[in-house]
Amino acid sequence: MSKILLVEDEKVHYEIISKKLHESGNEVSIAKNLARFQEEMAKDWDIILLDRQLGDDDAWSWFAQNQTKFNVKGVFLISAFSGIEQKFQESVYYPVVSKHPPADFLARLQEEIAQFQKRETKQNIPNVRKQATALNQKPLIEFYDSVYCSKPSYMIGIDTKMHKIQEKIERFAPSDIPILVTGPTGTGKELVAEELHKKSGRTGEFKTVNLSALSENLLELELFGSVKGAFTGATETKEGYFEVCDKGTLFLDEIGDIAPLIQVKLLRFLEYKTFQKVGSTKEQKSDVRIVCATNKDLYQEAENGTFRKDLYYRIGCIEIPLPALKKRSEADFDLLMEHFCREYEKNKKLPSGSFVIPEKIYKILKEFEWPGNVREFKHAVQGMLQYADDGKNFIVEEEHIPYYILNPAITPKKRTEILLAKLLESIPLEMRHEELEDIQNELEYLFLNRLYLHYGKNWSKVCKVCDMGETFSKLNKMSKSFRPIYERIAGQENIEEQ
Repeated sequence: MSKILLVEDEKVHYEIISKKLHESGNEVSIAKNLARFQEEMAKDWDIILLDRQLGDDDAWSWFAQNQTKFNVKGVFLISAFSGIEQKFQESVYYPVVSKHPPADFLARLQEEIAQFQKRETKQNIPNVRKQATALNQKPLIEFYDSVYCSKPSYMIGIDTKMHKIQEKIERFAPSDIPILVTGPTGTGKELVAEELHKKSGRTGEFKTVNLSALSENLLELELFGSVKGAFTGATETKEGYFEVCDKGTLFLDEIGDIAPLIQVKLLRFLEYKTFQKVGSTKEQKSDVRIVCATNKDLYQEAENGTFRKDLYYRIGCIEIPLPALKKRSEADFDLLMEHFCREYEKNKKLPSGSFVIPEKIYKILKEFEWPGNVREFKHAVQGMLQYADDGKNFIVEEEHIPYYILNPAITPKKRTEILLAKLLESIPLEMRHEELEDIQNELEYLFLNRLYLHYGKNWSKVCKVCDMGETFSKLNKMSKSFRPIYERIAGQENIEEQ
């Protein structure tokens, strides 16, 4: 790691010190007297470990008188005494490591050297935070400050998708119409709901209900409330969220998971703005704005009959779709990473830009799939910063990255990339375009023929496995290339649906 000159005349010390430093990967030379020390100072050294007394010579004094001649930053003075440490540290401006107590001398010396090496490494590491973003020549830190410092995290980014989201929020927040926020888990649906409430001008409360976390009976009580005596144990009247959020906003998360009975009651509330508490026949009014969210395809759920179509039409007329992290731009990824670093630094009262994100660490994060999207990315980054928060160097290293990111499972997309890479290696560079088309057709034929034989010559099963339709006729219509392949496999057999 470093070229180290050890200036020490006591054999018992220079042998054990040099051994430990070698074991740490350093290159070590030893100067056992002042003459050798002076000779070695003509060379370039990263670190000098300087014992004071070399026989009758005072090595510290000689170095203090000549230190301006040498360009060495890493100098550590080794002392066998304790009374002179502060004096010489002030006059020579280098740290002193005492040999007393001897029990932990080596550990203290190695720690000083390790911290110095980290500081030097930090200065030379290509820090992503100080480099230009994908779409801007300013360093990432400056670009973030100039544009995004005051924006909420769901709007961090320059992707056009995010601008469209902001436009919809500005346009529809003041209205009373229900909003459906869609997108994969972790994309920030609740943040959008909160922003809709903030910009709505409503004076009531904002509340969130995770519908998938509650049973049907409990959810009915939570939403509509109950009167005293409505059921065993109902000793008092309880307000539900519709009542609590009067003149406010109620965010119904995971709307696709609610039971049919709750769907009916929710639909009635949306139509008439009235509800009945459990155990009561009295209609109550509530001016609450409903914002729903789901990571499901509600349209398809409605088509399949698992979600009421009339409820879908009522809540889904204004939809705000949120993109997965992987579908956002590289510049968005950079700005989100900077945002999460800033949040951590602010909470810890550290100066902005304290943490170093090396290029190799950034590359690992950038290539990860992030199935949990922005939420997962945030927790991973801030967890890494917690590990790197040593109070001295603040460098994120590979050992700080969660295991599951360093060792990701092979996703279908990654599996495809691996297979294609292997196939590409076997294709000659002189291949003509027509020959590539032949390879593509032959590959499709071989794969479908394999499935055809594997599933007992059942074309319907092949279609389902290919995820292109439930019957042969659907697959035949969807894929122009399928029929000649089918005829090649089945020969002159009659085309039948099985």
